[in-house]
Amino acid sequence: MNSVNIFNKDLRNIVHKEMTTVPGGWIEFYDDITAGEIKKAQEAQVTGDISASFEMILSQIAEWNFSDATGTILPITVESFDKLPIKIIKEIADIQAEILSGLNDKKKELPAS
Repeated sequence: MNSVNIFNKDLRNIVHKEMTTVPGGWIEFYDDITAGEIKKAQEAQVTGDISASFEMILSQIAEWNFSDATGTILPITVESFDKLPIKIIKEIADIQAEILSGLNDKKKELPAS
């Protein structure tokens, strides 16, 4: 029997989205979530920890073109996220929800076993 190594690369696809709140801005999201990310999201709901909620959103971001005043791309971290205006955070969360909603729709389309 052949084995398949699933841990040597990320098996999720990337979804590219242009930002409406940031002219010229874009963000790329993973189209799926891992079991660990689901666990963190559930823990964040129980504790009400906003940083954990931010980490959940950030775990879905593959790349963005947000930079500082010197043109250096900001790392995708809670610290960078903390500096963003709420309208940008809301758009990011809305895009993430849209992608996850599409994931749920795909699951509904699977044939029953």
